[in-house]
Amino acid sequence: MHRSISLLLLTILLTASCLVLWRSLTEGHNWGGDFAGFIMQAQSIIDGNPIEFIDKNRFTIENSSRPVGPVAYPWGYPMLLAPFYAYFGFSIPALKSLNNICYLFFLLALWSGCRTTLSAGWRLILVGLFAIHPYFMNFLNSIGSDIPFLLFSTITIFIIGRIVIQKETLVSQLLDHLLMGLLIAISFFIRTQGVLLLATLMATQSVMMIRPIINREKTAATLLRESWNNLRPFSMKSLIRFLPAISPYFLFFLLVFIWNAFLPEGGASHVKEIKQISFAIIKHNLLFYIKIPSEFFSGFYNRIALIMHGAGLPLFFFGMLKRRNTDFHMIIFGALYMAHLIVWPYTQGFRYVLPVIPFYVYFVLAGVASISDSRDRLLHASWKIGSACMIILILLLSWKASFKNLSIAGSNQGIKEMGPYFPTAQNLFAFIKDRTDKDDIIIFFKPRVLRLYTNRPSIMIEQKDLVKRGDFLCIQNFYDGYNQIDKTDIDSLLASDLIQMLYQNSDFQFYKVRKPLR
Repeated sequence: MHRSISLLLLTILLTASCLVLWRSLTEGHNWGGDFAGFIMQAQSIIDGNPIEFIDKNRFTIENSSRPVGPVAYPWGYPMLLAPFYAYFGFSIPALKSLNNICYLFFLLALWSGCRTTLSAGWRLILVGLFAIHPYFMNFLNSIGSDIPFLLFSTITIFIIGRIVIQKETLVSQLLDHLLMGLLIAISFFIRTQGVLLLATLMATQSVMMIRPIINREKTAATLLRESWNNLRPFSMKSLIRFLPAISPYFLFFLLVFIWNAFLPEGGASHVKEIKQISFAIIKHNLLFYIKIPSEFFSGFYNRIALIMHGAGLPLFFFGMLKRRNTDFHMIIFGALYMAHLIVWPYTQGFRYVLPVIPFYVYFVLAGVASISDSRDRLLHASWKIGSACMIILILLLSWKASFKNLSIAGSNQGIKEMGPYFPTAQNLFAFIKDRTDKDDIIIFFKPRVLRLYTNRPSIMIEQKDLVKRGDFLCIQNFYDGYNQIDKTDIDSLLASDLIQMLYQNSDFQFYKVRKPLR
């Protein structure tokens, strides 16, 4: 394909994606909880009081029936949100737009990162599969760190391939390696899983060092002797020769040290979660994550999506086999990331595997492209026609689902009905701000959301005997028993005269908690 034509088609794809992404944004948000934490962290950066945020959020986490989240998320994503908050204020569409911007750069990264391994036609298909995708169109209509991490992790993997494996020089050997360290640090600041990129770099460098042994070009003894001779005599010059290789690690740990010196950690620990790991959990997670990539085929019915995923798996493994010499760093990252998910006690759907999905699709397309290059004319023609029809079908169904979701989002009602921007929730927040004091503790099923919109201390309580931890109790009628005291226990508390109704609407009941005089 001629370069000018491919660039024109890419521009059309990106423009269409941009229009759909911004048209999909609504003025509301789901109940979530994480988004409120991210926004309050961004607020604290602008106000210069992150420690105050830590103290307030620690109160919520430690006084709830169980933790509703970490005391503080990694500060990278709130730091990216902060300029948007500073300029636009508390505007949900403006804060959501950060993810849209990151996603468009992610599409560009796919195009640029595969320029040496896929033809222009296959790269257009790769970008097209992501550009207007129903899952991402919905997912981007929320505030979270997944998409920025997807962007920086994807760029980092492509950069590792170009610098370490392909031996390209972008600026200079030292600056290129420092760039890798910077990208890994940014990814780590956004999500702690970014440390897997550092492990990927180390493993990739190690494979490159022992590659002559793997290819049987040299023996291990010969390679060790040559490495020893390169270090002798020990001098500053010999150390400088190895400086680029170790510079990413030095810069990474230096930036982490500086970052932690200025921004407080939440004191969160994964030790408790790690202790929950068992063979049963690993088995469950393994089966779960084998199936989960089928959600990429969002335009199909569930069973057909599973069949599509099953049909794609042989192509995925064939593509990995064909590209194992040039793209083994992608395989290393995918293996490390999936291993981390499999041993983690919790699962949370497709969003957890987003960082590896681009490489899953890449290897599937690489497998299709490899078979298309067959010298057998009949096989070549039939495979090319069949694969082209299937790809077109996937694109059409995916785009159809995306535009259907777009028409629903245009009313701005779908998400308001289930979130804090629905009128009943807004009326509740107004009542709380008007009728309670700033130090009153309010029990609510989404305590971080309530604190964001009312500036009142809030906790989550599920047991009626803990109700005295709060001054007020708010119940959401739709979510009976979910993160809150169930209706049966509410009736018991009313009968015991331990709570008194102050306000209600069709969705919420707000009570005063009666406490015995001391």
